[in-house]
Amino acid sequence: MIRHEGKIVTVNGSIAPSDLRFTLPYEHVLVDFIGADKVSPDRYASEEAFAYILPHLAEASSLGCEALLECTPSYNR
Repeated sequence: MIRHEGKIVTVNGSIAPSDLRFTLPYEHVLVDFIGADKVSPDRYASEEAFAYILPHLAEASSLGCEALLECTPSYNR
């Protein structure tokens, strides 16, 4: 999220800072430690990754987490 003019910009739109509650502040949902110059989407099966990751995100949500700041680099070329 990027803070802009007193707002926090999220994937769902801008919100007031006071509306941001329980947040995981520095997450890496998908990380590959092979090195930035070698990472690409073909290194993992996206459906398998989503199937593994989604239950963990659902559990965090069920425990009260309302937002997370995703820090996983995309390594777009």
